[in-house]
Amino acid sequence: MKRLDEATREYHKALEIDPLSPIINGNYGVLLFVQHKYDEAMKQMTQTMELQPSFTVTALRMSELLAIKGDFQNAAIPEHADARSYGQATVDAIAKLTGYQPPYLTAEAWTWAGNRDKVFEYLRQGCVEEDHLEQVFLRSPSFDPIRSDPRYVEVTNCLTIPQ
Repeated sequence: MKRLDEATREYHKALEIDPLSPIINGNYGVLLFVQHKYDEAMKQMTQTMELQPSFTVTALRMSELLAIKGDFQNAAIPEHADARSYGQATVDAIAKLTGYQPPYLTAEAWTWAGNRDKVFEYLRQGCVEEDHLEQVFLRSPSFDPIRSDPRYVEVTNCLTIPQ
């Protein structure tokens, strides 16, 4: 948690320098999100979307936050009323994208869909690829349901994430 506190201080400094930067604002919202500070994260993400409505990364994380709070009606895929259908729709949407997709994104969607074997298949792929962003996003609340699985320790060891 010490490093997350340090990151929070650095984002505050960055926002003092450039308060209108959608990248700084959006990433700060994600940082609040991975710290489980949902109300603050929602406020920060909303502010980011007001600054730049087309900022896709923030829109996706905002959708995830709404889903975590159980608000599937306002999440990006509103026709899905539960986590499993939301997750499966997200897996399907990622599969249709062209170009490289980081394994942690698909792993995260499989977490929602409830398929732990697929989750760890993609997280292990991220280890093989040495995907450093996986270190950040594995802290996402979306991965809370798999933290008690012994394979989670294996993946965090591969990525050198402190427990």
